[in-house]
Amino acid sequence: MNVKSLKKQLVAAIAMVVVAAVALSSSTFAWFAANNEVEATGLNVTAQSDAPNLVISNTSGGTFGTSQPADESGALLYPAAHETFTQATDVTTVAKWYYGYSNDKADSTMVVSTKRTVDDADFNKYVASYTFFVKLDSATAADMKELKVSDVTFTGQAVNAIFVGPDGYEEVIAGNPPTGTVLASTVTGVTEVPVTVYLYVDGNNTNTTTNNIANLKDTISFKLTANQQ
Repeated sequence: MNVKSLKKQLVAAIAMVVVAAVALSSSTFAWFAANNEVEATGLNVTAQSDAPNLVISNTSGGTFGTSQPADESGALLYPAAHETFTQATDVTTVAKWYYGYSNDKADSTMVVSTKRTVDDADFNKYVASYTFFVKLDSATAADMKELKVSDVTFTGQAVNAIFVGPDGYEEVIAGNPPTGTVLASTVTGVTEVPVTVYLYVDGNNTNTTTNNIANLKDTISFKLTANQQ
């Protein structure tokens, strides 16, 4: 083999290494696919009591009972994901939330370079929130302790729920049970305890693709429980 041929092979080898390096630097990995015309519709939320004397309303000062639907439904949401949360206030910190795009509408692979932080003005397009109010059914009832989520039922494929109370928060991933994090240390028959559930279409879920987004309608029901003092 002559020197000219060797030089050609060497140049070709170097070019292949460069191409491989470029491909690696722009590689993608499984998060979500979406475009700016895609949204999930039809989220419906119901809160239920799973403890004696514990009642719930979907409005402050409203009618309390053992089961309450959210005071609004049918949220239209774009897929999203969030950075690691360390405290309850992170849930509503817009800078913690982001979205991105894939090259293939049938794939849940996000192109890393398309990752963008959600804008303040658009937060409610990615995260829906519903607030319920909890108390005991009698002003003279003995206080109950450790209000928490005891069960969450999802009918859809990729919607996650984050529950936030005055003393704690818990995220429940579709298909997994709650861990029992305390949302409020005490529930009385006098003061209402607000519990807000935040819902989002999980971009980390492989079901979240442009082709499948119309199938991600969800009905979410969750139960709140507390312990006798």
